[in-house]
Amino acid sequence: MEYQLIAIERKGNTDLVTINDEPSRNALSPQLVTELDQYLDSAEEDKAIRTIVITGSGKSFISGGDIRAMSTMTPEEAEAYAWKTETVYEKFINSDKIIIAAVNGFALGGGSEFTLACDFTVASSTAKFGFPEVTLGIIPGGGGPSRLFRKVGLSVAKRLIYSGKIITAAEAALYGLADMVVDPEDLLTSALELASEFDRGSAFALGACKRTINAACGIENHVGMVDEIGVFADCFQREGQVERMNAFLNKSKK
Repeated sequence: MEYQLIAIERKGNTDLVTINDEPSRNALSPQLVTELDQYLDSAEEDKAIRTIVITGSGKSFISGGDIRAMSTMTPEEAEAYAWKTETVYEKFINSDKIIIAAVNGFALGGGSEFTLACDFTVASSTAKFGFPEVTLGIIPGGGGPSRLFRKVGLSVAKRLIYSGKIITAAEAALYGLADMVVDPEDLLTSALELASEFDRGSAFALGACKRTINAACGIENHVGMVDEIGVFADCFQREGQVERMNAFLNKSKK
């Protein structure tokens, strides 16, 4: 299958997936979401793949949602966009493959939420995490409110989401948002070495373990996402949302 925004390289039993849309800083555009969705469907059918490592090109892992696209969305369009993204996250969570985020740079908003759908997060020491959606007049709509507290605890989740603060990789590891922090030049090697740890078990057993652990933790809580995405969509008819997004876009041009 041909992709425009992602590149796939087979490394033994692991697929290394690189998000490659540097002009947008690897933003979660509708096209990128579609390509990730299509890739995961094909990977799920490939029994040779046990693990998937996902990283970004340039200075960003995933810079966040596609603010340029979101700035003109109606509430209905925002809801459809959020559900399309959530469908991909749920496929990651429910996949039999072990999925590792290798965070090379900015993982903001949707980028941090993306890591919550992965099994593990290996971060470069130069990586940045955060949930700055409140500064744009919206809420995190891709699992931040529904999944973050399971990863970092309720108080830390509230602080990160309420403040919109951008944190370092070291802080992310301290809070539990990142599982491992390594030097930038060691990022992919470390992520692939982690993936190789899961070669000993049977593919069926790995998938079964993942499903039972996620079910016990409530990670695939679809009910919570219904409420979250509904509130996210409602933000797109509230005062100040368009102005805040346009201000962000104008600032990013400078």
